[in-house]
Order: sequence, then structure tokens, then C-alpha cells
Amino acid sequence: MEITYIFDRFYRCGGRTGQGLFMGLSIVKEIAETHQGTVEMSSIPYQSKGSFSMRT
Repeated sequence: MEITYIFDRFYRCGGRTGQGLFMGLSIVKEIAETHQGTVEMSSIPYQSKGSFSMRT
């Protein structure tokens, strides 16, 4: 998983295709930062699992 780019607009993780603009996480990050908060993603290498945390 490319965590480095996960919050970039239009980024499609793992070459995924499909409908949608793939903007959800970038919008979440923008809203959090507008309210002086943060949003982060962490994962264990080589597993397709991850977790998100948001602080405001």
C-alpha cells in the first residue's frame, strides 16, 4: 500500500479502477486541517490492513 500518496486527490491505491473520483481521503484531510486537526493512516508492511486516526 502506498501510504505516502493515500491522501492525494485522485490517487488510486494498487492500480484500482472503478467509478468515483477517489477524493474521499483528501477531503477528510482538508477538513481535519481546517479545524487544526490531523488525520493519519498506519499499516503493517505486506498486509492489506490499515487503520486511520483523526485528531481535532
